[in-house]
Amino acid sequence: MYVGYVSYPTVVQPIMESKMKEFQSSDTIPADFEEIGHVSVSGLSTLDEVTEALSKKAEEEGADAFKVISAGGNNKQHGSAIIYKHSGAVSE
Repeated sequence: MYVGYVSYPTVVQPIMESKMKEFQSSDTIPADFEEIGHVSVSGLSTLDEVTEALSKKAEEEGADAFKVISAGGNNKQHGSAIIYKHSGAVSE
């Protein structure tokens, strides 16, 4: 599935939609998602970058979803998240 295209000189690249689910702080985690660990990042410029980096690390750890549990900072931002695996997820 694609969301759109990014055009570069003489090249068109599809933008792939991420399968990673982000649970909001107020969300109850569904019973079919099992906590498999935690990830953290630091040294980033914005909270959007923190969320994106946490999503990428969660995916690298084999997670299907994550929930940010802390984020902040002054000059550099940091954050941490709980990562989850969906019990019905197919391993690749």
